[in-house]
This record gives sequence, structure tokens and C-alpha cells, in this order.
Amino acid sequence: MRDGTWTIHQQLDTAIGPLNSLSAYRRYLASIMALRGGVEDCFQTISWPDFLKEWRPASLMTVLNQDARDMDMSPSILPPPSPPQNISELLGMVYVVEGASLGAQILVKQASQLGLSADFGARHLAMQSGSLNGWKTFLSLLEKAPQFDGDSAVEGARQLFCYALDAVRRTDEQAGISHG
Repeated sequence: MRDGTWTIHQQLDTAIGPLNSLSAYRRYLASIMALRGGVEDCFQTISWPDFLKEWRPASLMTVLNQDARDMDMSPSILPPPSPPQNISELLGMVYVVEGASLGAQILVKQASQLGLSADFGARHLAMQSGSLNGWKTFLSLLEKAPQFDGDSAVEGARQLFCYALDAVRRTDEQAGISHG
């Protein structure tokens, strides 16, 4: 999946940019709240496959809302992404959501340089970067998927990356930032 999503993933990383100021962090936080809010709403409406047993991606919305309050921000809302059409698309979407814990390893360091921490403003990054257990568990479960179509999984992951890019663009539009 990594190879099949590399280009769109790089586009998202570029769109977000470094968290080198509080305004850049607020922009990122607004984007991630819109993204996670929609994704978590979508995940609540789907039927999860039995082989995942009770495992689900961790919800970040409670800590994201706390972070937003710390930063004196109101969350923006996006409609949920289209639900996955099959198990492989779902696994592709979860790959993106759980894989974000790897990126959080970098972002939490950038946030700390801005004075943000697990106690103020960057709870969600601390939660994501504090443990890679969710990512490791997901990879283990992925290997046990009874039905898996790699192309379909890549499509699900790509759709979620596009949804994330849309969250950044909408955040920028609301702030009057042009991508002309």
C-alpha cells in the first residue's frame, strides 16, 4: 500500500507543511479535526469484519476537542467520506488512519518546540506517538485478512488521502488562504 499511495501521501505532507509556528499548528489542527471527525463518523456506520474481532482504530476526537479548546479554536466539520465498498477498501482506509501514528512521531516534536504537549494543545499527537501498538496490531490483523485485494486497498487508502487533502484545502479556504 505504501508504494501505491506514495505520491498522494507526499502531496498531503507538502500541503500540511512543517509545524513551525502556532498559526501553522492551528491550521494543521483544524484540518486534522475535520478529517478525523468525518472518518470517525464513517467508521461508526460500517459493519466491521469478524477477523478484526474487537479491534478498532483509536478515536482521537475527545483529545482533539481538548486540543482545540486549548488553542481557542472551534472545530470545523466535513461530511464523512464515502464508506468503503469492501473489506479491502476498509483496510486501506485504516492503513492511513493507523499509519498516522508514524507521522505523529515527527509532528509531536515540532509541536513541543512551540510549547505544546500532552497536557496542552497536542494531546492527540502525544496519544498517537506514545505507542505504536495500534499500528502493529493492525499490521498483524492485516496479514490475517481472509479476503484481501491489494488494488482495492490502495484505492481505499488513496481516497482517504484525497479526503485529507480536501480537509486541508477547506481549512485554508475558511482562513482565506489561496492555493492559486
